[in-house]
Amino acid sequence: MGNGLWFLMAFFVGESLMYAVATMSNRTGQCQLLIIATGLIAILVYSLYHGVLSLPELPFQLDRGVQVLGYMCLGYAFKRTLIVLTRRQGAILFFLGTSLFSILAIINGFCTPPIAAFEAILAAVTGLVAAIGFSAAMAHNRVFASIGENSLVYYALNALTLNICKLGVFRVLNIDATTWPWIGQLLMGIVVTILALALLAIENAIVQRWLWWTIGKPRPAATVSAMHAKSK
Repeated sequence: MGNGLWFLMAFFVGESLMYAVATMSNRTGQCQLLIIATGLIAILVYSLYHGVLSLPELPFQLDRGVQVLGYMCLGYAFKRTLIVLTRRQGAILFFLGTSLFSILAIINGFCTPPIAAFEAILAAVTGLVAAIGFSAAMAHNRVFASIGENSLVYYALNALTLNICKLGVFRVLNIDATTWPWIGQLLMGIVVTILALALLAIENAIVQRWLWWTIGKPRPAATVSAMHAKSK
């Protein structure tokens, strides 16, 4: 069912559907209205399918792909408005979106499943608005940009890397932190996390330098230059 990397399969389905929707809307001339309507219908269909009818998941994340299509449509329709947000407007949007999202998240636990499913849509939209507002208010941050740029490598290797670090600390070094006070367990967890991050940085450098093709990137410029120099 693709549960481990479900979002990649769902994104592929959503991207394929989005291409068809964008092509049709451009031909009809009703671009924004058609895309907004399609997005809302796609989100409602997914919510009815899972939240109300509780039907089984479809293979290859086809059902989640419809949900992805819905949010992609909304982002595509409003991108021109959102992309020109000032830092002040972004900060206001972040504050309002976070406040509303928090309220909806608390109320959601007290709602019946059908109502909770539709309330979750509103919570998702307000959460996305808050995230967009945060991005606009932050403008550019090198740390966040680096994490986003390399997120595929981090996601693919994080479980393996963390297990290697846990194996080394708790098995090879034979450290048993389960009987420690909570502060000791917390510190040990931080130590293991730091080790995993350091190992991930090394793994990411290897992928970017020699395994760039595994993440769909072009050959690094340094490698291309070296190949040209060698051929000459």
